[in-house]
Amino acid sequence: MDYCYEIVDNPTQSRYIVLENDYFTLNTENIKNVKFDYECRNYIMCELSRKCPERYYMKMIDCCFEDDFEFKDGIFYNKRKPYMFFTNNYVPDLNNIAINSIMENYDDINIDNMISIVASKKCHQDFFIINNGKGKYTSCNMHTRHLNYFEEEDKDMIIEELYENPDFVIKKRHLSVSTIKENVNYCMSLDTGDILTTYFDQIAATTEGNDFVVQFVISDDEIFIKHEGKYIDGNEMLLTNDKPEIGFTLLQDNEGYYIIKFKEKYINIEWFKSAYGGIIFKENSWTRFSIVES
Repeated sequence: MDYCYEIVDNPTQSRYIVLENDYFTLNTENIKNVKFDYECRNYIMCELSRKCPERYYMKMIDCCFEDDFEFKDGIFYNKRKPYMFFTNNYVPDLNNIAINSIMENYDDINIDNMISIVASKKCHQDFFIINNGKGKYTSCNMHTRHLNYFEEEDKDMIIEELYENPDFVIKKRHLSVSTIKENVNYCMSLDTGDILTTYFDQIAATTEGNDFVVQFVISDDEIFIKHEGKYIDGNEMLLTNDKPEIGFTLLQDNEGYYIIKFKEKYINIEWFKSAYGGIIFKENSWTRFSIVES
């Protein structure tokens, strides 16, 4: 978080921290000299970057920062050691900031070097996180060197799991092609119970209608989707007689719903009217589908 702030001899802003020998202090308008152990530093600097009204910080102090800290002998202490967070492209966006962390830049992902850096720091010694960019992350177990790969929407949950159990292993969500049968009819619908439909060969979503029946064709580890004898072209989500050059990837979550990925983005439904939704693509969010044999 030092990237976000200027280090000065005398503060001119109303919101700042002061680095002392054994602790640092938080100051913001009428809140003065609140003491924190240095293991709280990046956490507090992240909170300051939110630029919330003063009453927000008063409330956070009263509740020990949502019980993440404990107050002892006039100083706030972090209940959990901050973990190491490696990043190669700092972006001033809270979504890309690891709040309870020590942050370090990297040029290349070198696990041996990263483990050495973590071992030399006063931080969590069981795991660390690597920001790979574009909403993708890797966690590394310091002892087994096991690597978990995950995305932005799962980051907070994965970190919580790693604090509880550094040996946590993410179950792969990629659906093996062997579990999808070729030339078998499947009904595809949204997890909300809404269904897919076509309008002049354009794939869309609707709240009412008949089952949307598809078949799958597997080729070179890609999955192609057919409807009524035509292929679905992911570029425009149109039905076409010709087999597209690029197929889809199917992912499955823990509840058994399917997520459809095309290239590097996921299929989402954007509801334009209460009964009609168009298909859009996003990098870090998706619509879940139910796919069952017809």
